[in-house]
Amino acid sequence: MWIIEDRVFPREEELLLRDVLVDLGVDFRIVSDVELRSNTIAISADNVPRGSCWWISQLASEANWPGETWGTIADFSFAHYSHRFSGLMLNYPFEKLSFHELCWRGVEGPSNSSLFVRPDDGFKSFEGQVVRSTGFADWVKRMQLLQVRGSMPVIVAPLKVIKYEWRLIIVDGTVVAGSLFSRRFVNP
Repeated sequence: MWIIEDRVFPREEELLLRDVLVDLGVDFRIVSDVELRSNTIAISADNVPRGSCWWISQLASEANWPGETWGTIADFSFAHYSHRFSGLMLNYPFEKLSFHELCWRGVEGPSNSSLFVRPDDGFKSFEGQVVRSTGFADWVKRMQLLQVRGSMPVIVAPLKVIKYEWRLIIVDGTVVAGSLFSRRFVNP
């Protein structure tokens, strides 16, 4: 069965997905954010959750997430796996702290300082982004509108120039597939 968060993706896309699932005879359940907050949703290993990253992370933590199938929430933490790759990781070296602590500290350095901030989980309740000291207060307000919890762990890293960004699939230590994900010609 598919468990689908309502009103996340464009309406036409949601309706098309529902039509396809009906045509294929696949069961599905539409769940609202309000329903998730008020009820525990049972999920089994053969269910397919579809929705926002935040919603899936909440489903994982509040429902019966089958860890043996999906892994645990800790497995999605950047800090959990990044040290194995160290210098090969884009956001390395980094500091892990709570969103609240970052708000308290702000962006340290000269008035035009910048750093990279991302959530410390694979579900990304917000997108990783460059945060500048000059717009820090506005950035914090936007994060509060997204309901980023003060206790949420975040990764803070110095900026790096990215000219080419590759995505690689590695199986048993061997690259089995890869593609150029992004190419940029402008420095941050």
